[in-house]
Amino acid sequence: MSIFAIMALGIGLFAGVITATPSMIETAQKYVEEHRLFDFRLISTWGFTQEDIAGINELEQVKVARGNFSVDFIYINEEGDEQVLRTHSICDDINLLTLVAGRLPVNAGEIVLDYDHFPRRKVGEEIPVFCYGNLLRDDDELERDEEVQEDPLVHNTFVVTGLVRSPLYMNLERGVTTIGSGRVRGFGYLLPEAFTSEFYSQAYVYLESNYRAFTEEYDDEVERVEGELEGAVFSLIEERVSGEINELRVEIESAKEEIEDKIAQVEEELFEALVQVEEGEEDLAVAKEELEAAREEIEERTEELEQATRDLETARENYQRGRSGYIESRRLYDEALGEFQTNYSAFVETRRQFEEQRDAYHAQVAAGMPPTLP
Repeated sequence: MSIFAIMALGIGLFAGVITATPSMIETAQKYVEEHRLFDFRLISTWGFTQEDIAGINELEQVKVARGNFSVDFIYINEEGDEQVLRTHSICDDINLLTLVAGRLPVNAGEIVLDYDHFPRRKVGEEIPVFCYGNLLRDDDELERDEEVQEDPLVHNTFVVTGLVRSPLYMNLERGVTTIGSGRVRGFGYLLPEAFTSEFYSQAYVYLESNYRAFTEEYDDEVERVEGELEGAVFSLIEERVSGEINELRVEIESAKEEIEDKIAQVEEELFEALVQVEEGEEDLAVAKEELEAAREEIEERTEELEQATRDLETARENYQRGRSGYIESRRLYDEALGEFQTNYSAFVETRRQFEEQRDAYHAQVAAGMPPTLP
């Protein structure tokens, strides 16, 4: 009897797993569709412009593509501990938020926060944020790093108008960061005009697809579109980067021409001064001073040209590193997918063997034969 009880327990557990899986998948599919969760997240070390996003929107099978700003900042909680929060810009038609309390922001000075990290009483309060170049001194006053050219956000404090859940964060993990403790504790959402950057941090793409998520047809379609999308996006970025590099080259050439004109002008002035040297040593001294000043300017401009060339090389290296990182991430994803498919095939085979044993058991019982246990 104990063996039969164990078998019944195992069958019940297996049946529960089998019947629950479709329901879980259906729930996940419904959530993804209702919140219009992105199909692709695009990241570039050069960022994305509005023109880049417009170009992505014109690609075949792209239903909607939206640029997204993202900034990590340090927040001092009620216990006085530093915590890193990650802010995103709100999109109206992709990665839709679920408002749990309060309301969404209506101006650049308002923010909604992570419902799983902040209590409801936080709604209506004002929170200070400390970004890259801002430090908090012992007297609680803001100290600014003079070397920082521009803050990534338009304000240093924001009014909390609500608490939300985001489809970008389906579990309690919020990611890692390069500031503070290195761990992101929560998220926030701001209107796009709350960010100062002219470049989007990332782009989200929602496909024009007839297939539901978590299906083989959807996976096949995503895999097919991925290559086309990657090539098209790289072309857009490379075109923009090439344009910016060409603009820098034009500026460099213009600077060279200006320097050459200046040299020619100085040489002409020097020649005239030499011709008139007999008219007075004072005039000659003035001409020499002008020549020395021109030479110093030439040296300064030459250094600027050399620095501009180094900046161009650094930009190219950063672009190549970013592309290499993406290729490595894709390789790791393919390995993980292969491992999942192998484990799933083993599960299907185990299920098939179980069903064969079950059918044989029922057949023996129906025939009045003593059941043979495997």
